[in-house]
Amino acid sequence: MLMDALDFVTKRECSIIPVARDKRPLVKWEEFQKRRPTEEEVESWWTRWPDANIAIVTGRISGLVVVDADGAAGLEWMKEKLPVTGVYVQTCKGWHGYYRHPGTDIQNRVRIAPEVDIRADGGYVVAPPSVHESGWCYQFHFTPGMDAWDDLAAFEVQTKPVVCAEGLDLSRVTTMVSSAPVLKGQRNAALARLVGQWVQKGMDGETCLFSAVGWNSMLPEPLPLPEVKAVVASVVKTDRRNHPERNMPEVEAIPAPQAEEEPAKGIPDELLHPGGLAEQMMDYTREASAVSHPVFSLAGALATMGTLVGQKFQTETGLRTNLYCIALGYSGAGKDSPQAAIPQILNRTRACNCLGPNALTSEAAVLKWLSVEAKARSVFFLDEIGLLLQGLKRPNSSAQEVPALLMKLFSSTDRAHVRPYGSGDNIEVKWHHMSFYGASTPDRFWDNLTRSEATDGFLARCLVFESRHEVERPRMTTNVAVPENLIAAINDLHDMATPMAGPGNLQLVPNPIVVPKTEEALRYFFEWGERYFRLRNQYLKQDEGIASIYGRAAEHAHKLALVHAASLRGPLLREERVGLDSVRWACALVDYLMDNTIRQIEENLAESEFHKLAQRTLKAIKSYCVSKKKPGAPRWHIEKNLKGTPTRVVEEILSKLQKEGSIVQQLYQGKAGPQTMLFCLARRIEE
Repeated sequence: MLMDALDFVTKRECSIIPVARDKRPLVKWEEFQKRRPTEEEVESWWTRWPDANIAIVTGRISGLVVVDADGAAGLEWMKEKLPVTGVYVQTCKGWHGYYRHPGTDIQNRVRIAPEVDIRADGGYVVAPPSVHESGWCYQFHFTPGMDAWDDLAAFEVQTKPVVCAEGLDLSRVTTMVSSAPVLKGQRNAALARLVGQWVQKGMDGETCLFSAVGWNSMLPEPLPLPEVKAVVASVVKTDRRNHPERNMPEVEAIPAPQAEEEPAKGIPDELLHPGGLAEQMMDYTREASAVSHPVFSLAGALATMGTLVGQKFQTETGLRTNLYCIALGYSGAGKDSPQAAIPQILNRTRACNCLGPNALTSEAAVLKWLSVEAKARSVFFLDEIGLLLQGLKRPNSSAQEVPALLMKLFSSTDRAHVRPYGSGDNIEVKWHHMSFYGASTPDRFWDNLTRSEATDGFLARCLVFESRHEVERPRMTTNVAVPENLIAAINDLHDMATPMAGPGNLQLVPNPIVVPKTEEALRYFFEWGERYFRLRNQYLKQDEGIASIYGRAAEHAHKLALVHAASLRGPLLREERVGLDSVRWACALVDYLMDNTIRQIEENLAESEFHKLAQRTLKAIKSYCVSKKKPGAPRWHIEKNLKGTPTRVVEEILSKLQKEGSIVQQLYQGKAGPQTMLFCLARRIEE
C-alpha cells in the first residue's frame, strides 16, 4: 500500500491522504487540498497505519474531477452525459470515472442526478488498491485504445448522449450494496438501533459518539450534529438505567491534572550568530535555498568549519575539531539546505577535495576514501542519517559496522588506522580528519534507537540540532552566486600550511598547532564544566546512556570554542589564544544541545518495545489532554495511537502504568452527553 501511495505522489502528481476502511481521514487533510504531501510524510503515514486505504484529494491540486456513479441509474447517466476517459475504477457499488480538471474551481456536488456525485475541489475519493469495509477491493480499469492517465478526458457534462468505448461495457456491472439505504424519515431510528448495538458490545459513550458522527457523515442528507449527540446521549443514558451491570466501575475522584503545553524553548538567537566565516556560510545557505532554517544552517557550517580547521589547530588537551552534526526536522523544513548550499561553496574553492560522499555504505568504503591523502580531511553530507542507524539492527548489512567505525575515527584523529582483510590487502589510513552533517526526520531518527543502543557511545559523540518548527513558504527567488570574500576566506584557511611530524622521513603526519585559552576563558570553562562532571557521575549507575552524553559535554565545548575562534580569526589564530567570547558561545551552545538531547531521549528512547509502547501511550494521553482540553484520554484514542498492537498488550500496558501510578482512571461528565471513562496522567503535564 505504501508503494502505491508513493506512486500516486511521485508519478501521478496527485495529493493523497490515508483513510480508514470507513473512508474517515486519518490526518487533518485541509492543507493537502493546497499542496501534495512529501514522500517522507507518506512514508510516515503508512508506517503508522500500514492498513490504511489511499484517498486521492480531487480538484485542482491533483488535476482531477472524479464522477461517482452508484447503481444502474448512475451508470446510465455517466454513459449518456460524459465523454469516454482513460481511467475508471470499479467500486463496490458502481464506477468512478477520472476526468481532467479544467483549471477553474469545481465544487463537490451530491446527487446531481440519481446515484451520481461529483468529487472535485475540496473532496477526495478512495483509490485502488484500497479495500472497502465490505471487503471489496477497488480496481483500476483502463480504456482500450487510450493511453490511460495521459488520455483523461476533460470534465464537461455533455448535452447529448456519447458512445462508450468498446471493451468497457459499464452496463454489465452489477451493484453490490454494503448496507440498506437509510431514508430521510428513518435516520433517527436507524442511528438509535446502531448505538444500542454498540453499547451492548461494550463501547463507551464517547466512542459511540465518535462512530455515530462517522456513520452520519456517509448519509446522503446527514442529521445535524446536535441531533446526533442527542440520540447518542439518550440511548447511552437509557442503557445505563436499564443495565446497571454493564456500567463501568466508579473510581475515586481525583483533581484533573492541568493539561498545559508550554512551547519548546527555541535556540537563543545569539547562538545563531557565531560571526566570521561560519556565519558567512550560514548567510549563503539562506540566500541559495528556497527553504532554510538557521539551526540547520549552523549545524552545516560547524561541520564544514570543523573540517577546514582540522589537523591545523588543536586544543591544549590535544582535541582536534572533527564534529558529527545531526539535523532533525520535519520534511521540507530546511534541514537539506546545507547539503545543497555548502558543496556549491566548496566546489568553487581550493578546498573542493574536502567534500566527501553523501552516503556511508560500508566500513571499507569510508576507509578507502580517507586513505587517499588528498581526501583525508573530509566533510560528509549524509542524505539520511536515520538509515545509517538501521544498520545497527541488521547484522547481515554492510552498514552494520559503520557506526562502530565512526566512533573509532572520532577518537583517533592523532593516529593511523589500519583495516586488515583476509586477502592480505590491508587498507591503511595514515591520518584522517572526518566531520559529517546528517539529516533526518525526528521520528525516523529516534525510532531507530532504543535506550540500550544509546549507551554504545555513538549518540554521545554527535551534536543533535533539532527543530520542530512549522514549514515555511518557499522563497520565490534564490541567489546561488558564491561571494568572492567567502571564497577567499575559505582558501586562506585551506592553504594554511599544516605542520608535519613523524618518525624520521618515512611517515609524516599533521602536527596541529596548539591554541590554548586565555586565563579568563579557561577559568570560565572550568567552572562551567563542573556541572556536567557532577551530572555524569550522578547518572553513571542509573542510566549509562545519559551519563555518556554528559561525559562528552566538555569535549564538545572544547572543539566548538576552537572552531568559533578560527571562524573569527582564520589563519591568524596560530598567533593568538581562544578568548572568553568563543568559550561562552561554545558552552551556551552545548547547554542548549545537551538539554534538548536529554529531553528527546527521555521522551523517545525506551528500554524495550513494551516500554516504547508505554511511552507512546503517555504521549497519546498528553496530546489528547492538550488538544481536547480534557483531563484524560478515552480508550479508543489510546488504541488508535497504538494501532496494530494486540488488545491483550494494550491492556497490559494500561494495567502496568496504573500500578506504577503513572495514570489513573476517572469518570468524566462533559457539558453534554454521557459519562466517559478517561485515562488521566497522575501528575501535572510538564514540558
